[in-house]
Amino acid sequence: MSAPAAVPVRPEDPIDSSWGRAALAVLLLADGLAVGLISVFFLPLWVGSVPVPLVILGAAFANLGLVMLAARFTDRTLLIATPLIGWLVVYLLAAAGGPGGDGVLPSDWRALLLLFVGLVPAGIHLGNRALARSFAKGAAGR
Repeated sequence: MSAPAAVPVRPEDPIDSSWGRAALAVLLLADGLAVGLISVFFLPLWVGSVPVPLVILGAAFANLGLVMLAARFTDRTLLIATPLIGWLVVYLLAAAGGPGGDGVLPSDWRALLLLFVGLVPAGIHLGNRALARSFAKGAAGR
């Protein structure tokens, strides 16, 4: 009879270290900033005389995907929300306008729709995870 196969030793999870969490936060923030820049600068896209705000759907799926990806690597709510924070910072800076009163975002329904659709799906997912985590802690304490 042969000896049992050795179980491979899994190295320490890099996300459990403080450097791993910091690197994850920086990468997620950079991704959120990049999605924010793309969504803000491509929002005023027109084809002929028709506005084509397809970037709104892209922002919704990208933000939701980043939040879901972050949730696979950590349980910390602040780290999971980091891409949304970066996206919202870019949106608010673009909405503030410049010194001459000009702004990057159009002053119509597209800017509000981008804010709503960009934040709500990922925010719902984030809220569901936070509620599930708090219910799990409450059930464990009984």
